[in-house]
This record gives sequence, C-alpha cells and structure tokens, in this order.
Amino acid sequence: MPNASILNPLPQDAPDYAQILDASGIGLWEYDHLTGRARVNAPIAAMLGYADADSPTVPDDWFALVHPEDQLQVRARMDAALLPDNPLYEASFRMRRRDGRWLRVRSRGRAIARDAAAGQPLRTAGTLIDIGERDALEQELAGREEDLHLVMDSLDEVFWISDLDLQRIIYINPAYERIWGRPVAELYANPLSFLDAIHPEDLDSFLTELARQRQGLPSEGEYRILRPDGSVRWIWDRSFPVVAPDGSIARSVGLARDISARKHSEDEVRRLNAILEERVSQCATELETSVRQHQESEGRFRDAIAASNVGLWDWHLQTDTVHFSAAFAATLDAYVWELPQCWKDLLHADDRERAIAGTLRELLQSGRCEQEFRFRFRNRGERWILSRGKVVDRDAAGKPLRAIGTLTDIHDLKLAEALNRKLAAIIEASSDMIATASHEGLVDYINPAGRALLGIDPLEPLERARIEAHHPDWAYRRVKEEGIPAALAHGQWMGDTALLGPDGSEIPVSQLILAQPDPLTGQIEYLSTICRDLSERIRANAALQQLQQEQELILDSVPALIWYKDTANRILRVNAAVAQSLGLPKSRIEGHHSAEFYPDDAERYYRDDLIVIETGVPRYGIDEPYRLPSGERRWIRTDKIPLKDAAGRVTCILAMAIDITARKAAEDALRISQDDLSRAQAVGKIGSWRLDVRHDVLIWSAEAHRIFGIPPGESLSYGTFLSTVHPEDREAVDRQWQAALQGEPYDIEHRAIVNGQVKWLRQKAELEFDDRGELLGGFGTTQDITEHKLTEEALRESDRRKDEFIAILAHELRNPLAPIKNAVQILEHPDLDASRLAWLRHVIERQVDSLTKLVDDLLDVSRIGRGKIALRRESLAVADIVAAAVESCQPLIDARRHELILSLPSELPRIDGDPLRLEQVLSNLLNNAATYTEPGGKIQLTVQQEGDEIVVRVTDTGIGISPSMLDKIFDLFVQADRSRQDAQGGLGIGLSLAKQLVTLHGGTLTAASEGAGKGSEFSLRLPLGSERIETMPSVSQSGGAVIASGRRILLADDNPDVLESLAMLLELMGHEVRTARNGLEAVATATTFQPDLILLDLGMPELDGYDTCRRLRAAPSGHAGVMIAAISGWGQDRHKEATRAAGFDRHLVKPVDIGALTCLLNALPAGISG
Repeated sequence: MPNASILNPLPQDAPDYAQILDASGIGLWEYDHLTGRARVNAPIAAMLGYADADSPTVPDDWFALVHPEDQLQVRARMDAALLPDNPLYEASFRMRRRDGRWLRVRSRGRAIARDAAAGQPLRTAGTLIDIGERDALEQELAGREEDLHLVMDSLDEVFWISDLDLQRIIYINPAYERIWGRPVAELYANPLSFLDAIHPEDLDSFLTELARQRQGLPSEGEYRILRPDGSVRWIWDRSFPVVAPDGSIARSVGLARDISARKHSEDEVRRLNAILEERVSQCATELETSVRQHQESEGRFRDAIAASNVGLWDWHLQTDTVHFSAAFAATLDAYVWELPQCWKDLLHADDRERAIAGTLRELLQSGRCEQEFRFRFRNRGERWILSRGKVVDRDAAGKPLRAIGTLTDIHDLKLAEALNRKLAAIIEASSDMIATASHEGLVDYINPAGRALLGIDPLEPLERARIEAHHPDWAYRRVKEEGIPAALAHGQWMGDTALLGPDGSEIPVSQLILAQPDPLTGQIEYLSTICRDLSERIRANAALQQLQQEQELILDSVPALIWYKDTANRILRVNAAVAQSLGLPKSRIEGHHSAEFYPDDAERYYRDDLIVIETGVPRYGIDEPYRLPSGERRWIRTDKIPLKDAAGRVTCILAMAIDITARKAAEDALRISQDDLSRAQAVGKIGSWRLDVRHDVLIWSAEAHRIFGIPPGESLSYGTFLSTVHPEDREAVDRQWQAALQGEPYDIEHRAIVNGQVKWLRQKAELEFDDRGELLGGFGTTQDITEHKLTEEALRESDRRKDEFIAILAHELRNPLAPIKNAVQILEHPDLDASRLAWLRHVIERQVDSLTKLVDDLLDVSRIGRGKIALRRESLAVADIVAAAVESCQPLIDARRHELILSLPSELPRIDGDPLRLEQVLSNLLNNAATYTEPGGKIQLTVQQEGDEIVVRVTDTGIGISPSMLDKIFDLFVQADRSRQDAQGGLGIGLSLAKQLVTLHGGTLTAASEGAGKGSEFSLRLPLGSERIETMPSVSQSGGAVIASGRRILLADDNPDVLESLAMLLELMGHEVRTARNGLEAVATATTFQPDLILLDLGMPELDGYDTCRRLRAAPSGHAGVMIAAISGWGQDRHKEATRAAGFDRHLVKPVDIGALTCLLNALPAGISG
C-alpha cells in the first residue's frame, strides 16, 4: 500500500469513472501522437451532433470544425501546451455542429505521457464542455449591471458604498463630480480625499459623525464644502451600516444632497423677519403717538386709562419705590395699599435685571425710557408689558429723582409676532412655491422656492407681475374658471396645473388656491396659492414605472419561482415562472391566499414563513416538495428573505425557489451509486484507496479498513500497510512497490496477517506522475482473495482426488473383471467336470456381486449427498450388528491371519437404527483394519456404554495414519498410504460413506493415530434407543419364493450380449421369450406376441424405452393386464420417477438380480398365459 505522502487517486481509464463522467455530460477526448488517432466519449459526440460510430477520429477533421476566426489562437495554445515546461492547455472557441450551428465550448487538456528522452508528448487528453449558456448569462448579468449604473448615474444626490473604515470606496455615482467639483477617480484612489473639501468650521462636527459611521452606527449631519472654484455649498449627509446575513457589518452606504438652495431660503427668512420686526416697531411708535394725542384731556385720559389695559407708574428713584394707578395695581399680584413696591418684586425673574438696568440707563442718558418685560398678574399669569416713561424731577446736579410712565399690555401682540415669525420662517423655508396676489391678479409676494422655480432673482421686485404671466394659457384658464370660483365657494381648491419656467417650459405642479373674501362685499380681498413642483415626482414615477417594468421583465425572465407574500400568507406578487407553474394568470394569483393554490402544502410553507417573520432572519436552502396542478410532485430549493419597514418590522417576505428535482434525482442516484459501490466492495471484498500527494491526503474505503483490520479514523501510512504483510512476502511487496514508483505496473498477490489470521490479498494501483517524474498521487484496489485461493487449492485437491479416483476405479474394476474374463476363457475348454463348472460359476457370481457393491457404494454416496437416502430404523441389539459385521469380514481377517479380539458386555441397551446400514459401517471399519494391517496383526473391537451413548471402537496394529491425513481421512476419494505391496486399496469412499451414515443416525465417527506404523483407532458413537420402537418390515427377495414358470415375456435391448444372455436365462427358467433390438421392433412384436411381461431397455436407438412404453400404453388395447418394467443402469430416484411418468410399472437396475426378477414374475396376476 502507498505512503500518504506519495500517492494519487483517480484511475485514468477506470470504467466506473468513465461512466460517471459520461452520465454527467462532461466531454472527454484523447489523442495518440504516435498513431495519429483521436478518441472522444459520447457527450462530445452528442454535443456536436454526431453518433459514436460516425464521429471524426483524425485531429485535422476535428480541427476543421473550429471556427476560422478561432483556429489561429487555438493552434497557438495547443502548440504552447505541448512544450515540456507548459503542460496545461486551455482555450475557449467556437465549433461547428453537424447541423451547421456554432457552439461555444471550452477545452482543457494536458500531455499525459511524454517521451522520457526528448520530452515530446506521446498521449494528450482533456475535457470539452459547452459554455454557451454560461456566456449568455454573463452577458445578461452585465446588462443588468449597466442598467443599475444608468439609474444610479441619473440621481442628483451622491450615492456611495464604502467599507466600514472608509479605507476603500466600493462605488460612488457621478453626482459627486457635479456637487463636489472633484473627479471620482481621485476619491477611488484616496477615499479620504473628500475631507479636504470640508469647511474648517464644520470639520469637527463632521468627524464626530464619521466616528459614529465607523462604529457601525447610522449618522446624519449638515456641513459646508469648499469647491475648487471657491464657491461654498451646503451638504446634507446621511449614512447607515449594511448588516451581513451572519450579523456582521461589512460596509456602509450613504446619500449626500446639495441643500444650498434651502440654506439660502433660510437666510431670506431671517431677512424678512428683520423687516417684520421693524414694521412692528413702527406700529408701536404710532401707538405711542396716538397715546400722546389722547393726553389732551386729563379726565378723558384717566377715564381711558381706567377703561383700558394701560396703567400708570410713578417711580421714586432715590427710594426705589414705584406707585401704580389703582385700576392697574388691582390686576397685579400685589394690591395698591401694599405699596410702596419695587420693580424687582413684580418683574419676571428672567427679565428683572435687564429691564431695570435698561430703564435706569435710558433715563440717565435721555430722560426717557422704553422697555418690554413680563409682569406677574394675579388672574392672567405672566404677560408682556410695554413700559414707556420720562424724568419729571431732577436734583440740582440734574440727576433724575422721579420718573412717570405708562404700562401697556402687549402680550397678544407678542404672541402674534411670534406666530408671524414662525409662519414667515415656514413660508420662506418651504420647498413649495407660496405666493399671494390682489383681487386684481397682481402678484405681490413669492417665497424663495417659488422665485427659484420661476427663475426670478431673490431681490428682483415684483412690479406689476400678474398671475397669468406665470401660467401657460390652459393652466391659467383652469385657475380662473375653476380654481378661483371653487376657492371662493369652499374656501380652497386643489388641482394639477402648470407654471412657466425661466426658459418658457411648462413645470407641472399640484396647486392649492385659497381665496379670502371681503366680509362686507363678498368680493375677493386677496388670493394665496401653494404650488408643489411635480417634475421630480413625475420623473421619479416614470423612472419607477420603468424600473418596475424592467424588474418585471427581469423577474419574468428568471427561470426560478419568485413571489412576495405578506405576513398573513397572502401572495402579493409573482413572476411568470410561478404563474406558469400554476397554469394561471398573475392577476388570478396576486392578492389571494396561498391556501387557494397549495391546499396541501400551504400550512407547511407558512410555518417556515413564520420563522422568518418572527426572527427577521433570512432562511436559505429550504428543500421542500412542490405539487403542480397536474399532480406532479417536484422538489424545489427555496430562499426566504424578510422585507422590513423603517421601524424594523417585517412586512412581507421575498421568496425565490429553483427546481431541484433533477438535482435530487442525481443526488439520490449518486447516493445509491455510492451505496452500491460500498455494497459491491463489501460483497466483492474489494477495498480501494486514494492518495493526493500535493495535499498529503490518503483515503481508504471502509472495505479496505475492514480487509486490513484497521479501525476507521486511525492514521494510515505505507508503514502501516507494510506491517500487515506476511513476513515471507514483505520484501517482495516492497520491491514491487518501489518499482511502481519508477513507473512499473503494480499488480501483486501476497499474504497478510490480520487479527492473527492469514489472508491472501491482491493489490493493484495506477500512479500519476508530473512531467519531471515526481509522484502526484495514485489510486488502487485491495481485494481479499482468500476464498479464491482456498477454492483454487480445493479445486487442485479435487482434481488430484478425481485423477486418483479414476485410476483407483479402473484398478478396482479390473480386479473383478480379471477373474470373470479368466472364467469365461476356461469355459471355452470342452473338458470341464461339474466341480470346475460350479467353481467357475461361483467366481463369476462373487465378482459380479463385488462390482454391484462397488456401484451401490457410489450410488449411496450420491444419495446421501442429495439427502435422498432413507433409513429403515428399528430397535437393535448392538451384539447382533457386531456379529453380522464380523461374519461378513471373517474371511478377509482369516485370509490375512489377523487376531480378532472382541470385547462386549453381557448386557447393553438397545439402539435405534437401520441394521443393514450399521452393519455396512462396522464391516467397512473391520475391512479397513484388516486391509491396512500387515498379516498376523491384531484387531480389537470393543463395545461399551458411556453416558447416553454406545461407543464401538475398532483398533488395529496396522500402518497407522499420518497427522496430515487425520483431517482428511473421511473426505471423499481420500485413501491411506497405498505404497505397501500388500495393501488392498479401494475407491476411498468407504470411510466417507460410513461417516455420513453414522451422522444420519445421530452419531459420530472419529479417527485417531499416533502416526505412521503405530496403528489406528476408529470410534463409533451412537445414541441409545427408546424402549419401544416400531420396526419396519423387511422384504426378502428370494427366501421362500416360488419360482414362477410358463410366462410369455418380451425382452427389448440394443446390447446383443445383454439381450441374448437374459433371454437364455428366462428360457432356462421355463418361460416363453421373444426379443427385439429396438423400440419400433418391440412395439410390432407386442402386437402379435401378446406378452404377460415386457422388459424394455431405456437407451435404445430409433425409439427409446420411454417412448416405446408410451406407444404401448397408447395402443387401442392398451395391453391391459400386461406389466411393463424398465431395465437401466440408472437407478436414482429421478430416473425411477421418469419411468413411472412414462407408464412403466417397475424399474429394475442392471445387472438384474435373479431374485428381484423372480419376485416380479411371481407378482404377475394368475391365469395369464395359461
């Protein structure tokens, strides 16, 4: 096995991997530089429209399929790849299919074999794949990116994307150049260069917000920038972090808008507020003048004072006490009789210091004073008061001693001023146009936004400007005929009209008209209007509509299923793929509940939706079944993404699903294939290993771990493998492996020791080298061939035994045949007396019996092996079995002059068994003892009871059994040493037959010997029998039988010797016999002869015994009462079953026993043939 640092796995031509690659559609090609032949697999042929049989085989033919414009670069790359120092070839080009269409492909290849001396390639191989669809997708993606850039480039605001630390600008649109006046390229090169444009006064606050941005927090602020042309612009900037699916913050996005116009409007509002304050001051002066005019009459003045909100004060500066008029004092927190009072006790705390100091300063400077401050009133709370006064008494030095003045309630005026300021600020800062006009249609006010919209300079006076001058004709007619009348009737009117821009173009607006009628006349007192520019909205709506259409087109062109669902499981929007899958138009689907279309699956889908809704986290890769309206069940892989509102609440779910039915089938097929491969390796006991030297990875399959007895997960190495190799094979294995590292084939059989057991293994490997001969890796297999080796050994042993058996069988057949042949030759002499004839007859009978016994033993072995032998069990006395066996073997024992010693107890329990079979077993043991013991030896037979068993032991002083033979002595055709001259030999089936017969009786037969020349002992153990057993009746074939005579017998056999000898025997028995040499002759003779018994050989020519019997039975008479018996050398059960099916009454086995034939004749019905 290989070292983890020096192997690589993938076999180049392994059929399994080739089939996998064919199934995956990957094209493979190979070119032999020596033969000039090219070979491709089925996917390439199919890709180019060729069948395997007619695809080009010569490289020039293939090269002719390359597009002319691509041939030059393809040829150049191929030539460069063939150089020794540039092994890889890769090119994308077009190839012409057989139908003439061009196919865009990518080919990769390398030289897989080179001339070691010259470095020239010998074989080149590689892959070819169709990349046309991928190129189309890339072009479509590029188009979508271009559309996105067009949209972003059209924005007036600066849109940017950067990393969290602003160290890299990922994207910024061209609006940056328009607003900042700086090139985008400069920002990409130096992301922080925009800081140079920040106004120095705003830099600190901007950096504070920037720090928040870098911390992953949202930021928002306003600041000024200095453009290269020296102008200043106000910028509103807002950014927020982008959260990745794993919760990390990888980047920031932001939006920057030029708000200079708005800032200018705010300045204009402040200017107008100053004008308004001046007007208020003038009004106050006018009010003061009016008050002085009313002082003409003190009485009227006091009455007016008492009736008005004006109070009088008298302030003595030296004592700092102030007196108020009684009516006014009554409204204060202090009563007039509580006086004198001080200013500081009555003024609001926030106004106290300022008002008192200001009054004193003015009185000292001009003798007059005017201050506004808040007084505390008992029932009206704190209110604003206007105080005016003058000095009425001075000391000699001119220092004021006493001053008097008035207090006027200006609280409502103050509130009105504050409200006016707010309204003015709102109007001036509004982004909508706000304007007023007289009832005559003269425009007297337009706010800054309106002036900017109409192209009117902020300082340009509105002299004689009329309403109709700023509207297109159709818009003015609508305002005049519809808007103003409706405003008079209902207080306001709103509608879509238009204004005229500076260049005369129409500006679409949404216009609100307010008409203020004169309460007396009902005529228009003045008009006011608010106009909102709809240009951006219209453009945005158009862009949005176009974007939605493009998005719709994109979504519909995507083969995936895409839909939006709300949190109540209603389908909001679907693409064409969903509509097509449901077989319904989009309008029939959108707005409906999911359960209407997926009644079986909607609840399960919604459970997944709720997880996304409740957690707010996307779910990707949900594999789930999907049922089409046709009932077809398919698999989809779904991604579900939550869409949230500004508050972070999930409002709906975007889902996208792709059909993975084919992928599922492929995964199942791959899993089955992997399971089949693992199962095949386990069944075939073939493990595999793979090594990648570059990554130092060695992988063994589970079967390889099992074969070597190494637990999975344990570190593996070449040393680990080598340690398991049998010590006698280790050097050869290592030598073979070292040769494989030099490029030699690695295919070796060897032994391994695994968990103390010896295994035979076969190792094969294919190693991969680079151009310098360095090992890259390899792939190999390890097969456990232990059973194969054992089978080979068993087959060799079986062949040896068969050869020996045939030789022994020939020898055993010649032994009885020799005396038979001698007896036949002696019978040819005429001068033989009766004693010699009798001796010759006994010789022939004895040898025929020997041959019959030999055949019967062979048949018994066959029957036992097939479970077809039946025992005739009865209750037996062991002594009877021993006596019968000894009687049958006594002649052989006496002939070899052995001493037989019998040891039997006087009383023994009975056993259950077949007497003939047990006698056969004991006779075999005694015969073997007599045969394999030198003449004059000792044989001892002992019988005893051991527990619930009867044990019979046969011991001899013979040649013994070697230890190597003890395990095989009971095997079929195995014999003991026959090298001794006096050994009688045998077929080697006796002990095997004896052991199997004993096993059928529930007993055991074992052998023991101390070795060659030390004798042997065979032990037979049989279980004790029951007290009572039902014995099977035995059938005697000859004893007491009456030999029948005078029968008519038809005999048919194609063997003349068998035919004539058996006919002569039957005639000598007194029967009338007719003979036939084939089946047709037998049928004809039976018709005229009318026999009592028909004996048919089964293997006759022209018409065999089976068909002859069928014809006889099919005759009109059917030969009623005639017995038909088969005569055959085949006597197994299946042969007897076949003769019964053909119509035979009996089945006799050759050579036919005279006793069995006599029983058959005696069984014929009486009265036939006279």
